[in-house]
Formats: sequence, structure tokens, C-alpha cells
Amino acid sequence: MEQRDWNKDQEYLLNTRKYFWNDDYLNFLVKNVWEINKPVKVIDFGCGFGYLGLKLLPILPQGSSYTGIDIAANLLEKGKILFKELPYEYNFINADLTEYTPESEYDLAICQAVLRHIPQYDTVLRKMIASVGVNGKVICIEVNRRIENSGLYIYGEERNVFNNDDEKKNEWLSELNNGGRDFLTGSKIPVLMEKFGLKDVSVRVNDYVEYVSPYQDDYNTHAANFAKEHGLRTDKQDIYATNVRGLLISFGTKK
Repeated sequence: MEQRDWNKDQEYLLNTRKYFWNDDYLNFLVKNVWEINKPVKVIDFGCGFGYLGLKLLPILPQGSSYTGIDIAANLLEKGKILFKELPYEYNFINADLTEYTPESEYDLAICQAVLRHIPQYDTVLRKMIASVGVNGKVICIEVNRRIENSGLYIYGEERNVFNNDDEKKNEWLSELNNGGRDFLTGSKIPVLMEKFGLKDVSVRVNDYVEYVSPYQDDYNTHAANFAKEHGLRTDKQDIYATNVRGLLISFGTKK
């Protein structure tokens, strides 16, 4: 099955990633859950333009560094522009995640909304584990479509959430049976982490709920991207919507 070309969806990524996280919760994870209290070397698999680096570096201990790997060269060039004036050590590598072999040892390997787009996601997870040293952490953040589907409300839309369940089920089975992405990747990751030798495996759900309203300062851009994602027209009426961002955060430690 043909994979999405993220080089062509650069603006979509730039405009939608900011609706993934509450900064206070990410800060809580770093300091209270992952207990990162000294500088770390971070490697980000499927980094795009370095979104996770931009979110993490300001809250990681001073002296931390960031390396991003992605196959989309255009996104990496955008990342270099975004990082250029920032006071952080960073590096971007253009490579296929299924073929890349890390040349350094890192303290933290992370990815977000990447593995479910890759049929061989187990191969990439193994590479993430191989990239960290003893006591290194591996963190995988993946969308759970079941959570998102049950938490979607669009004002004025006559949607039967149970019918939408059938649509999602058929879409999942069609892609899975044709060698494509697996909508259940996020739920399977913690099991694979343990099978691949990680210890202290745990799973959390992010706390962000996306809300779309004409009263927001960035409404036009927000509504346009939300409409694109959910097949809506913005020329008929204003959009009011609540969308649960069902990100499962799975993590474990290499012992």
C-alpha cells in the first residue's frame, strides 16, 4: 500500500502538531514520570521538522542534545531553519527508519505518530531500543483511533458514532490486509516493548482535547486543517468541535 508523502504535507504538519500536547503535562512527564534530571542525548525517529525537539529541549536539563531522523528531506530542511537560531545542540539525519543504524549511543529514543504509518514498525522499535544504552529510555507516542473516534463531536453534524466505528473497522482491516499501516499499533507497542527486552514498561494517555471554535485567534487555519482531516466543508457554517487526542504514551527502560 502506498505510504503518505509527508514532504508534500509540510504545512499540515506545522499547523496541526501544536494541537497534540498541553505543555504542563509534557513537563510533568519529563520531570515526574520519566524523572529526567540530568542532560540527555535524545534521538527522535521520524522527527519531521523536529517538533518533539522543539517541545522537549526547553524543559530538559540544560546541556541536552537532540538528533532527528526522517526520510522526508524537505521537512528536515524546515527543521534546520527552525532550530538555527535556538541555543541547543542538534543534528538532522536523512534516512529510512527501517534501514538506519545509529552511530552513537543515546539516553532517550522517542517517536510520535510515526510507527502506525510504517508496516514494519516492529523493526523500527528494535532500532530504537538498540540506539540507547543501559538505563536508556524508549518512548513511543501513538494515536489510538478507538479513543479518538469515541471522543469526536462536531456541532450540527448528524453523525452516529457507532456507524463511524464500522467505517473505521473496515478502513483498518482494508489497510492491514493490503500490507499497510495498522490502526492498532499504539495498543500493541507496550507488548512488543516487553517482548523485545525493555523493563518497567508503562502506558499513559495524553490529556489534550482539541477544541475548535470561531472565537479562537487562529480559527481560520485551525478550522481548515480540522475540516481537511475530517472531510468537512468550511464554507457552509462555522465549525464547533471537540476532538479527543487519543495519544497512547508507551515507555520502557533498557536494562
